[in-house]
Amino acid sequence: TLDGIHVTANNIREICLYIIGIAAHQSRDFQLSKTLHLELLSILKQNLEKRRLLSAIYSKVPNWISSSLTALAFNEFFVLGNLQQTKILLEEALGYNHQNIPAIQNLSLCIFEIGDVENKKKMIGRLKKINRVHPIQDVSWLYSDAFLFFLEGNYTSGLSSYKKAFYGSCTPFSLSTVLSNIRSYISAHPE
Repeated sequence: TLDGIHVTANNIREICLYIIGIAAHQSRDFQLSKTLHLELLSILKQNLEKRRLLSAIYSKVPNWISSSLTALAFNEFFVLGNLQQTKILLEEALGYNHQNIPAIQNLSLCIFEIGDVENKKKMIGRLKKINRVHPIQDVSWLYSDAFLFFLEGNYTSGLSSYKKAFYGSCTPFSLSTVLSNIRSYISAHPE
């Protein structure tokens, strides 16, 4: 058995796709991971018996695909600066896991860079809803929330969000991303 999954000759291919896909993801080969997990998902969607036998895997594969797509989007956004491809990848990631916090956060940053403030507000609203049910450990999204309040001239709410963000925790990467986007906006809009 493998983590509660009975391994047989009939499902070894699917188990290999799953494990090698995870190994590729952990090795930062997100394209290979996505490809292997998409193939696995396709097989399991087409074969009800395999899907039943491998239900533990079937339930986890969309999250792995979403995570790989999010990582690929990071590269498009931060390395290549391709906003449209970033948006496409993050929307696809959310199609596999609609509560993928990094995908929602980065899609909100991306669509703001594109100039779509209204959809950024919707993305932040999604994060607020998720946070009410399951508190989000990385509070970097609150900096975006505060920034939007300040952008609208609602300084009281903005300051409140900045204070919440300041007393919460976030990864250095998340914080540098948010600060970079704020600096970029101020540089482009000095008024």
